[in-house]
Amino acid sequence: MIKEISYAAYIIPVRIVNGKKQIAILEYAPGAYGTIGGRFDDGETTAEQALIRELGEELGKKSEFMVGLAQQVAVPYKFKVAEHKIEKRGAYNEAHIFFVAKVPSDTVLEFCEEREDTVKVVWLDSEALVDEKVIGFPDQREYFEQNVMPIVRNI
Repeated sequence: MIKEISYAAYIIPVRIVNGKKQIAILEYAPGAYGTIGGRFDDGETTAEQALIRELGEELGKKSEFMVGLAQQVAVPYKFKVAEHKIEKRGAYNEAHIFFVAKVPSDTVLEFCEEREDTVKVVWLDSEALVDEKVIGFPDQREYFEQNVMPIVRNI
């Protein structure tokens, strides 16, 4: 059954190293990036529940501490699912709820979920969230610029 809307929760860890802000994101292949997190599973009713589970799956249980440090971004990133992806995504629309967490400067995160492809956590300059080489969707870059970057820049 196709839902009208599905929800997902993502976190953007931010650390400061030598006075420079860095964000952690996932690198799926050279130049192919995504944020840490994913869709709500059945029975999950809050973004925090989904995020704790996703962090445990993707980065291991030791990463769940970030939820306690996180600030939820007030506005979710909403979009209509492309028609050819509706069946695979299971919904006509999606709402992604983002969190920003300032983590200690020595934070190390490693991707540990079993997958056929190689995924790794990379730390990039915080401005990468609005860089078209990193975030390929113009509407998502605009969302990050308007809603996420003010939080990141204020850390």
